[in-house]
Amino acid sequence: MTKRNIIADLFGGQILLANGGLIKNRKLVIIIFLLIILIISIHYRSKDVLVQQEDNANLIEELKTEHISNDARILSLSKHGEIKKLLEQKKSTLVSPTDPPVIIENIDR
Repeated sequence: MTKRNIIADLFGGQILLANGGLIKNRKLVIIIFLLIILIISIHYRSKDVLVQQEDNANLIEELKTEHISNDARILSLSKHGEIKKLLEQKKSTLVSPTDPPVIIENIDR
């Protein structure tokens, strides 16, 4: 067999059919085919996992910025002057205490 005949037989499919090549090794061909399908499915599943991981990282960043902005808003609202303004806007009857806070001590029995 010359080099040209081997290449022609390979591309022509004669190597696979010669001497019952495919039929003789059908179990091996089926196993190789199943392994190829398994590798492809694992590849696509890993891509899906990576995309989901990236989406989760973006969501975490969005939630962090929302948390920081909410903290800043709450801190600004908790200032004494802001509370007083809000009470005046709502026409509330609440007034600021005149006496300082007193510590209540717990008496052990």
